Amino acid sequence: MLPPDAEARFRKIEDNLAVAAELLTRFERRSDDRFSNVEAVQAAMAHWLEEVSEKVNILTNAQIESRQAMAKLHERVERTSEVVDRLSQTVDRYLRSRTNGGQPN
Repeated sequence: MLPPDAEARFRKIEDNLAVAAELLTRFERRSDDRFSNVEAVQAAMAHWLEEVSEKVNILTNAQIESRQAMAKLHERVERTSEVVDRLSQTVDRYLRSRTNGGQPN
């Protein structure tokens, strides 16, 4: 036979199990909420990463275009410098010929 306080102990155990079940249910709900938050953060980070990636691509393309434009500008400056040098030499020869009585040096 069962001791006289066995029924009270069983009720206490049942109450403790009910409390544990409620705590477990709360924990599961909070875990689901936290998991949903993590998924939202991951989705936001993925979207942000896509935006940053697009911006990096745009900046990279702009840098490439800028370098190409600078290379073309450098070539033009070199050509202009050569033209100015030749023009300067021509003007110098002309002026020398005028100051030397038409005699080249």
